[in-house]
Amino acid sequence: MRYAIVRRIEGEAPPAAQRRWVQIHGCDVIVEQGEPNREDQRALRNLLGRLRADDEVLISSLELLQMSTGELAVLLRRFFEVGVSLKLVGASTVINVVGAGGTPRMLSLLADHETRRPSRPPTSQRSRANLKSLSRYQLDYAAALRRQGHPIRTIGLLFQMTPNELLQLIGGDPLDEAEA
Repeated sequence: MRYAIVRRIEGEAPPAAQRRWVQIHGCDVIVEQGEPNREDQRALRNLLGRLRADDEVLISSLELLQMSTGELAVLLRRFFEVGVSLKLVGASTVINVVGAGGTPRMLSLLADHETRRPSRPPTSQRSRANLKSLSRYQLDYAAALRRQGHPIRTIGLLFQMTPNELLQLIGGDPLDEAEA
């Protein structure tokens, strides 16, 4: 079967144009949704998860799926393994993403998708998670190890923390550690 997905997404072609592009290719089922919401997203993921070999999915952009790059990679891998083909359609173009010879194109599209996602900062700019919390027992144990003369770096490795994070939790001066 040939499925098409038409959605209203800001920055994408209007639904009427998307519908016109996919109708040119003779779709059996057109899934049309307004602004994405949780229920529609869940229903779409269920539909995509039930596709079988020789099914085709036509969309105008990967953005219509409203998935992260990782989720898209998993979906595309599943399509490839099952034998589902994914095609991007436009005003005058059809790009075979999953199917014969589509692997380089698939990787290129995933990379483009990742660079265009404004919803989260790039990896290098992500702030580090807040300090890990240790239980009272762990804090006492870390302080006892420090009193016994174990290096703060070793204790930090035990709790998977940097020396500075550990010193903030158990109290201490990073300069004292440097002098030792």
